[in-house]
Amino acid sequence: MPSIPNNDSITAQSKPSSFSEKKTSAVSQTQESSLQSIARPLVPLAVFGLHLSGQPLNHQLIELGGHLLRVDYTSADYQLFVILDAQGNAKPAAVLNKTPTSMSIELEIWELPLDQVGKFLFGIPAPLGLGTVILQDGSPVKGFICEGGMALANATEITQYGGWRAYLREQNS
Repeated sequence: MPSIPNNDSITAQSKPSSFSEKKTSAVSQTQESSLQSIARPLVPLAVFGLHLSGQPLNHQLIELGGHLLRVDYTSADYQLFVILDAQGNAKPAAVLNKTPTSMSIELEIWELPLDQVGKFLFGIPAPLGLGTVILQDGSPVKGFICEGGMALANATEITQYGGWRAYLREQNS
């Protein structure tokens, strides 16, 4: 005659232990956290000067949840200038040039959460802005650009240095 399980053994088999419940709860929280980070779109952003790692405005990217992806270079279609802001502070300005310069400009590619890009954009003073920058490999990325015009009237071209950091090293030597 087959044995029939009693109610105690059925209850024990179907009732999860408190350890299992805790483990399941922790896994669910981890999965939820992972899904939130996956679901938050990120935007690559090219920076040339004051937002580079170690430069005075880099904290703005970090405070908005940005992180550095890599160092890269523009195509040879850009010139780099030093312009002065309203307070007389020097800052770099990358300008697309119709005649290639044969010199690429060093930059950093950062990633910012998409929901923070607008906040970042509204903090950028004219004549600088965000637009499309073409990298050395021909791929486009959003990044800092200069509108040109009057901003370049008294600007100094520094393309020959290959980037803002190299220019600063030369100025400090």
